[in-house]
Amino acid sequence: GNLTYEHWTRNSGTEYIGLGCNLQDGDTKFKENLRLVKSDDIWNFEVTGVNENPTNFPVIQQDENSFECENRNNEFPKIIQYALRDSLLIARISGDDSEITFRFEKLDERN
Repeated sequence: GNLTYEHWTRNSGTEYIGLGCNLQDGDTKFKENLRLVKSDDIWNFEVTGVNENPTNFPVIQQDENSFECENRNNEFPKIIQYALRDSLLIARISGDDSEITFRFEKLDERN
């Protein structure tokens, strides 16, 4: 009864806008606004809607199919990783001794 979704839209060549939510038995239990934006040749992953102020995670590593961002000052997560593996998008959040992995399948947007 617990499902996690992310929906991403490419806004421009330097900005992606996302929405993440967790549903339990059809009710929204958690929602966050996501933004991946490039400024001065540096990508930044921004999370809003969870804390009072936006939480920023500068991208510290990237290649053609993955990226990793980090904010050691954030309570949890401290590290966010995304990787495209075949037809799955794997997202991993971690910090200190805790790690959560999400496996996202692309849904047909026509439904």
